Amino acid sequence: MAYRKWLGSVTALTLGLTTTCAPASKPPNAPPITSGTPTSTPAATATPTLSTTTCGLATLQAKLFPAGEYDVPTATTPKRYASESLELINTTAATCYLSGPSRMTLASASGVQRPVEIPGVLSAGAQQIPPAMAVMLDVGSPFACAKPPSAEVMSSLKVTFPGTGDLDIHGLNLRIQCLPPAVLMFQATYIASTSTSPG
Repeated sequence: MAYRKWLGSVTALTLGLTTTCAPASKPPNAPPITSGTPTSTPAATATPTLSTTTCGLATLQAKLFPAGEYDVPTATTPKRYASESLELINTTAATCYLSGPSRMTLASASGVQRPVEIPGVLSAGAQQIPPAMAVMLDVGSPFACAKPPSAEVMSSLKVTFPGTGDLDIHGLNLRIQCLPPAVLMFQATYIASTSTSPG
């Protein structure tokens, strides 16, 4: 199971619907997607009812967690990433589904853009989100690439969800330099985390 550590406090965000998307990118060799329940949230107690209704941007509440560290399991020792975690909470009274992102782009305050690697199995899948529950999206870059003083600070993220639309997130503090950033996790948590900082 992957291990996540946050630094700082939780930041509240608003969603944005846009019509212009950043350039697509399909680089190879993205890191694996974790299969365990996020360590910050309790496990699901019941299987949610499957829905054929796509989640809409207006019905999703976004919460950005502080920049932190994320360990991805490997055959030997975990590989550590500098990461940002985004939680999308279903605010409606009915279950909806959210397709895996088809395009993601990070940007710095100076306008530098970095496409995010998305594993093919992730972009082809979807997550069911029951009412008042959430899906967690983690993006990051190998920790060694975040340490150099010359590392770029990515402050915003644009995500395209097929059938739902484009989501603009601001307030990130993700440092990257040597390798492309990648999606580390896209998984329903079923129980939205509280508004306080995770311990």
